[in-house]
Amino acid sequence: KHNYIYEPVKLNDGSVVVPMFFYIRGGKLHARTCKLNFGVISSSEVNISISWNLNFYSADINEILGEDFLRPYIEIIVSDRIFLATKCRNLLH
Repeated sequence: KHNYIYEPVKLNDGSVVVPMFFYIRGGKLHARTCKLNFGVISSSEVNISISWNLNFYSADINEILGEDFLRPYIEIIVSDRIFLATKCRNLLH
């Protein structure tokens, strides 16, 4: 499976984050991620956004092991069994 920066990923704990940086440390893939914000437009649409102007050491960035990634963006299903990509119209604000 492929993951990309600025593309949401679902973690093993069920949360959805956005990788901002990828790196290898100790032979393992790590990511610095930020929280994904959801804004409901209607029952069939949401806006997803992240904080901008974040750097590698920003307080809003968390370190995640790559092995904790459960589903890439195109496989994330949200309410009503609809893909996140469909509900957000493939837009990240």
